[in-house]
Amino acid sequence: MIRPALNPADRKQLRAMANDLVRKPISEPINKVMFNEGKRDAVDIVNACKALLRSPVGRESLIAKLRAASKGRPLSIVKGFDHIITMIETAPH
Repeated sequence: MIRPALNPADRKQLRAMANDLVRKPISEPINKVMFNEGKRDAVDIVNACKALLRSPVGRESLIAKLRAASKGRPLSIVKGFDHIITMIETAPH
């Protein structure tokens, strides 16, 4: 059976729904080694994109990159990324 191609509006709607389909991390104890690994990975990304820290739009772009890099990783690593994201959000501009 041949399926009809989705029109662009349906594709946009599916992309918007994809965030709800991602499995949410379950509650588990935080592993300090993995937490520090997440922080280290996030700092590596920040160091590679230092120029983005100079403007509010750049900071938002960097935060989006960090969130994308943390998707699908264990909760302890995600918490390490979140720690760095919080530092960027609360830093004086």
